[in-house]
Amino acid sequence: MLDYKIKELKRDITPQQNEIQELKHETLELDGRLKYFNMVNSGLGLTVDENRNKQELMMKSNRNCRHQIGRNDTFIRAFRNQVYWVA
Repeated sequence: MLDYKIKELKRDITPQQNEIQELKHETLELDGRLKYFNMVNSGLGLTVDENRNKQELMMKSNRNCRHQIGRNDTFIRAFRNQVYWVA
């Protein structure tokens, strides 16, 4: 009677063990993918930071150029007025 019960329990345990092994394998596979995506995400984060820094520098340069253009326009207007008054 006990042998029968042991065989029955072993028969019930075997599919569960196989399922556990499959889930462990799937978990390892997903962990590998997660590590890969974390690595890619870190690389993209660095790229975003680099592009943000470039954008800030370009905006600063753009502001400086606009300021210089404004000063040049003022100088040109003053020069025209002086020429007008001389003529």
